[in-house]
Amino acid sequence: MAEIVLINHPSQIWPGARHLHVSETGRLLTITRNPLKDAARRLVEEGYDPASVLIIRDCMDAQPEIRSTIKEAMAGKGAVA
Repeated sequence: MAEIVLINHPSQIWPGARHLHVSETGRLLTITRNPLKDAARRLVEEGYDPASVLIIRDCMDAQPEIRSTIKEAMAGKGAVA
């Protein structure tokens, strides 16, 4: 099963929002206040398999903050890793 790792950065221009970058490429995926659900929705729009594992980690920490499948994340379910 594929894993997509997103790096979570605080937004300097939108208080309370997060910038999510795809770790593999560094590409900005989304800027959001609802990182898990919005990232999952965006990944599905880009053609990723909903069964893929979505991992979000803070830019200052190598440990995952949240781990979920894309499908679970779209439903608002996610586990703090």
